[in-house]
Amino acid sequence: MNSSREHRISVICPARNEEGNLPELMGEFRKLFSSLGYEYEVVVVDDASTDGTPQALEKLKKEYKFLKTGRNRVRAGKAGGIVTGLGLASGDIVVIFDADLQYLPEDIPSLVQAVIEDGKDIVSGWRQGLYEKSALAKVYNWLLRALFDSPLHDSGATLALRREVIDRMALHEEWHRFIIPFALANGYTVGERKIRLYPRRHGQSNYRSKRRLLIGLLDLISVKMFLTFGRKPMLYFGNVGIVLLVAGTFFAVLYAIDKLTPQIFIPWRLGITPTTFLIISGLFFIFGGFMGEMLLDLKILLERILRESEKRKSDAGKS
Repeated sequence: MNSSREHRISVICPARNEEGNLPELMGEFRKLFSSLGYEYEVVVVDDASTDGTPQALEKLKKEYKFLKTGRNRVRAGKAGGIVTGLGLASGDIVVIFDADLQYLPEDIPSLVQAVIEDGKDIVSGWRQGLYEKSALAKVYNWLLRALFDSPLHDSGATLALRREVIDRMALHEEWHRFIIPFALANGYTVGERKIRLYPRRHGQSNYRSKRRLLIGLLDLISVKMFLTFGRKPMLYFGNVGIVLLVAGTFFAVLYAIDKLTPQIFIPWRLGITPTTFLIISGLFFIFGGFMGEMLLDLKILLERILRESEKRKSDAGKS
């Protein structure tokens, strides 16, 4: 990995109630980084922990110079931890890593190598080993492959990716699960490497709630709709709106004829309430498509500004 010396690696670790795992995790990172020859940092973001995690981080910062810390005062989930961590990270290669010691830092180099030397934009860890939610993970990964054409076996573990990939994503709460689909939708290349999975050493999982299953399913539907309709909102919403509007107008004409000429029998007619509902729904869909187009234009403009900013930074670095 000699070519990796040109890069800086930022490992972002969202952490909630991981007081018992953090000292061991930092020790594992020190062992790893002492054997590698590139620049690195670890950014641990405390997600409103209720145990001694904040105090543990303050103590560890004094011992490990590579450690940066952040804190979400209100629980923001893993996605919120990633966003906070990105604001503190300075690396051009980002590794998203759990703080529960179910993965070990020794697997990070193979992921980073696939990004730097194999030219991948994002590389996912493919978990090897038994774990309690393996059946659920298989269903989740099958859905990702079916809905988003993901070529990966596993999209829910450690990730290594180029900074610009995640900088252009809007990570809503819990949407960290869908970094791979967003990357694929934007034309980035993906890969995977096998990593080992270990039992949790301390504490309890933050992902045990059955409510999260429903949230995950709703998020899956939201992301699919976002990626499907987000690029051409008027094409989808406008077409539906036109169909509803035409249907409403058609039934409105029949309703008017029926009222004005009662002697004419009209077999297909609706009352005034459903007819009005069709017309109003059609107008709302068309308006929604128009608003979607405006938001899309704004997104394109912001992306252009971001690219120009990145280009200026790159040019300034070369000079």
